[in-house]
Amino acid sequence: MIRKLLVTALVLGSFGLGVSEAREQHGSTMENHRWGYKVRAPKNWSSRAIRLNERWIAGKYFPDYTLRTRNERGEFVQHKPDLWVIGFPHEREDERTKVEKPNEHTTIITIRNPYKDYKDFVEREAWASTGAGGWYYSKEEEIERDGVKISVYEIKVEKLVVAPLRLVTWVYHFDDVDFAVQLRILETEYEKNKNVIDGVMKSFKQIPRTEAFPKEEDGPEPTVDPEESVTLEEINARRVAKVEDRIQREIDNLPRDWRVKEGKHFVIFGPKDKDYTMPMTWTLNFAREIRKYLEKHFADIGPAKVPRGIIRIFKSSAEETAYNQGTSRGWWADEVGEITLTWSRERSLLSEFSMVAQRLTDQYFHIKNENLRNGMPGWIRTGIWGHIGWARPSKRKKMVLQPVPSDIISIRRMLAKESELSLRHIMTISGEHVEMEHHAQARSVVYYLLGRGNRGKLKGCIAKYLASLEEIIKEEDARFEASEAMRMDEEAKKRLEEAQQGGREKSEEELEREEDERFRQRRQNRGSFNEGLKAKFEAIRGR
Repeated sequence: MIRKLLVTALVLGSFGLGVSEAREQHGSTMENHRWGYKVRAPKNWSSRAIRLNERWIAGKYFPDYTLRTRNERGEFVQHKPDLWVIGFPHEREDERTKVEKPNEHTTIITIRNPYKDYKDFVEREAWASTGAGGWYYSKEEEIERDGVKISVYEIKVEKLVVAPLRLVTWVYHFDDVDFAVQLRILETEYEKNKNVIDGVMKSFKQIPRTEAFPKEEDGPEPTVDPEESVTLEEINARRVAKVEDRIQREIDNLPRDWRVKEGKHFVIFGPKDKDYTMPMTWTLNFAREIRKYLEKHFADIGPAKVPRGIIRIFKSSAEETAYNQGTSRGWWADEVGEITLTWSRERSLLSEFSMVAQRLTDQYFHIKNENLRNGMPGWIRTGIWGHIGWARPSKRKKMVLQPVPSDIISIRRMLAKESELSLRHIMTISGEHVEMEHHAQARSVVYYLLGRGNRGKLKGCIAKYLASLEEIIKEEDARFEASEAMRMDEEAKKRLEEAQQGGREKSEEELEREEDERFRQRRQNRGSFNEGLKAKFEAIRGR
């Protein structure tokens, strides 16, 4: 009996994915009727969420485990293998970019087909394929199966990664689309699992497509332009409609093992597993209470209506990282920026909720009044973000706000050493001269003024303070925008003169470079504006 157990252990261990992963050979078939394919992923692998603006990615699949190996220093490191299906529709090849000019000051360039083929994808999107770099093709060949031509690639990644990796990719060339089936795994695990990987590659088949390919409309919508709207109500209505459209498209494109939980203020996406029913409910309730708290104290900082927010829960940090990699669209980027978090033992849930609370606050201020958010003095920004970041979920009250424990210790020490600052000093000191212990004072002051101190003569004092800042910011921002409008008019006149003089028509690449340059120039000017605003605040605080 002991001999049998030893033999069984040796066989399972030699499979490469470990005893718990040795059942991988016979996984379930994953079907995608939008792109029109099916593939048999290893057992216990499942599909993961894809961003709407990742229009070239047809599917992502991950296991429920992480592989381990030793790095060059002999230390144990972890890596989660993954399987990607990347689509290259032929219909996008003729028009890689779409250029629109809604007015003489604006050029909108939409990337319809960001890659020529899989090799172009690998070259330009290291985050999605090889990691950070240090890779090379170890194998390239052409084969044919069932009348379909297939390009086979193997890539070795030996630098700038936690441990050497191997990528195996079969590119299926069909009449209307090419599919790259890419599996990435630790180099130390490749030989042990070669047969499994080969089975995955051979299992790929094209099936009838019941929906059209993802179009450019699936990408991010243009931001709301106030100048095109007549009333504030119309601006708010457009913003809300934009977000609701995004939410509906997210729901329509959810993987089959994901689900949605909707509320008045937020929408939560998460795994279908029953173990995530409670986390989704807690997160939804917690986010709702944070929004209610922000509305209670800061509803008047700006006229914008804050639409519903999107929060997505992941099982592991590797899945969250894979979802967020390669995108510049942060959780604060615009009205439909989403917040992600990992609910698992590998993460501190209290830290995760702190992060969610702070990002909800940042997103709220960004939508309500971006200028105020950017120009806010350090003490009050530290105070608001810091004390709301200590919010915690609660079964009974949904959300509990309390003083930061470390702040209490810091303030007691300051009192004992008589090193605390006066309230006037806290409010007038510049950000770069604030010590860490004085951040504790700032958080405590804001916590008090929004809580017990929000009564009598001090009632609403934070809102009044922010309103005063807003008036200053408005004046400065009006000057900035007038200066920018004059600069853009001059540039437009110059471009018109060049066109009238019979200059050649510019290529899409040149137009894109010019647009990037204009964007950099405006960002540089905005930086100068912020410095000027900061100097003005310093002068006011010094009075």
